[in-house]
Order: sequence, then structure tokens, then C-alpha cells
Amino acid sequence: NKLATAFYNAVKTQLGGGSPVITDLGSQKENLSLKLYPNPAIHEVSISLAEFTAESAVRVTMSDLAGKPFIDKEVQLGAGVDQVTLPVSHLPQGLFLVAIQGGKVSKKSTLVITK
Repeated sequence: NKLATAFYNAVKTQLGGGSPVITDLGSQKENLSLKLYPNPAIHEVSISLAEFTAESAVRVTMSDLAGKPFIDKEVQLGAGVDQVTLPVSHLPQGLFLVAIQGGKVSKKSTLVITK
């Protein structure tokens, strides 16, 4: 499975070549519901904002597993805005946490960036 291999290699790279440690996300499953595509991504990623239609603006953040921020952007939502596309080709290969924070709703998911 290409996705599983890309995920494993991204985590291994992030950990400096060590074996990846995957923990049970258990109670976080509700928050891990952002739709990101493509995933893994090479040049850009599109993020669905369909669950944020009641918001006037959201904050989009992307950080690595160590918490180092790479993207922090406010997106204004208007009529017909249901996704945001972000360039990611400048980011290093690895596993990233993507978060969308609105006034009432927040969602998170993981993104694999490959080269």
C-alpha cells in the first residue's frame, strides 16, 4: 500500500531514521475529521472547509510532530468558499498536523508530505 509506505517513511524521516512509534489516537478521533487531498501531498494540499460554513474566518495551522509551526494563516470565508489550497512543496518531507480553528468548530488531521 503506497499510502502506508509513504506514511511510514515520513514518520521514520521525522524521527531521524528511528523506528516510528504510533500511539492510539482514541478520544481524538472526533477531531481528526478534516478532509485533506491529496494525502500524501507533494506540491499542494486542498483542505475542505465544508464544516465551517457558519464561520466568517478560520485559522489554518500546520506544524510538524515536534510542534514547530510551518503555516499559520487566517482564511476569510464568504459565500461559496468551501476549501483552501495551500502550497507545500517548500516544506520538508514528513508528517504534519493540520488544524483548522473557527469560533465554534475546530478540526485536526494529519498530512504526509513526500518529495
